[in-house]
Amino acid sequence: MKKLALAIAFLAATTFGLTSCEYKNCTELNKSYPHGVGLAGAVDRTSGKPVTNFRRDAAIYRENARLDRDKVNIACEKR
Repeated sequence: MKKLALAIAFLAATTFGLTSCEYKNCTELNKSYPHGVGLAGAVDRTSGKPVTNFRRDAAIYRENARLDRDKVNIACEKR
């Protein structure tokens, strides 16, 4: 019975986005989020065309903030 309750709790957490995932590097993160992950309101600073189609998700960004090398609140951004 405990295993069933645990399985239901995990399923509910993943369904409602209550879990996040830490990625090893940008290559791994970009497999799930091709344009990167950032905070709402983040702006890509670049001399070229900025990336605007990244996934906005604070929980995932916080888990992977170390991958945000240019510190613009978008981890692993790419076109």
